[in-house]
Amino acid sequence: MAKADSEDGRRALAELCDAYYEPVVAYLRMVLRDADGAREMGHAFFAAMLGGGTIHAAERRLGRFRSYLLGSVKHFIANQRDAARCLKRGGGMVAVALEDPEAHAVPDAALFSGNPDRTFTDDLRRLAGAKAISAAIGVKPTFGPVIESVLPFGAPCERFMLQFRTGRLFLNGHGPSTTKEQSEADWKIIDGAGGVDAQAYALEDGLQLDGEGCVFLRMEKPGWDDASAADVSGFLQHGSMVGLLEIRSRKKPPVTAFFKTARGDKGILQVLGVVDDERGFHGEGQKGQGVKLRYKLVQGSEAGTR
Repeated sequence: MAKADSEDGRRALAELCDAYYEPVVAYLRMVLRDADGAREMGHAFFAAMLGGGTIHAAERRLGRFRSYLLGSVKHFIANQRDAARCLKRGGGMVAVALEDPEAHAVPDAALFSGNPDRTFTDDLRRLAGAKAISAAIGVKPTFGPVIESVLPFGAPCERFMLQFRTGRLFLNGHGPSTTKEQSEADWKIIDGAGGVDAQAYALEDGLQLDGEGCVFLRMEKPGWDDASAADVSGFLQHGSMVGLLEIRSRKKPPVTAFFKTARGDKGILQVLGVVDDERGFHGEGQKGQGVKLRYKLVQGSEAGTR
């Protein structure tokens, strides 16, 4: 079993929190009858788990783990309500009790209807599978191989776009004479291959990676050398992600970021700088250019999940 006081245990717990966050919040919505309060308490519950919890009781059999997790959530709710009773009225954050009349004045009853225990169990059955349970029993995700690529930019009416999963570059447009039919044919090829994730643009003194359904979380620490695959999943779950990665000066790379694609692939990338590339824009007396980057995808219990 993975224990929280070991490095493997902390990583396993981070993966478990990522995997079970939504079912726990859904359960809390039904119990608290307060969507905002449920999300806040969900954050608090998993913060407590990450801060010092264990998964000693997480058996390999799904039923035992469901019971353990549900019991942990109920115990946490009870403790929060006990703490709330010790506060003066209006002081601090108080979860709405089931017997409170305000608990029944909710804007959307359907959001909170049903049997909480049964709904929670059903959600876990749908989610659990091998991927989520592997995190609970200590099977941690890992990184795949490092993939290096150059993403050309700047050529008029030509967009080179990268697919992280395969490392393939796709081209949309063939210069200023590109017709609408040609562009649509290019997109048809791209869609048939599963879509693309990022393209590069030149800024006045910098550059930008623009996500095609892909979001980025710029990172300082942990970085390329010390981030784990579990770190990627954990930070992406709770961090503020954006659809582009802007680098204001080309002299500052490497820049590191976590990313998540529209297909659910997660990984870490590092922009290494700008290099000459004949596929990029050829200005007067200039060579074409491209963004050199490297990345690695998360594999294992959380790879390829949305």
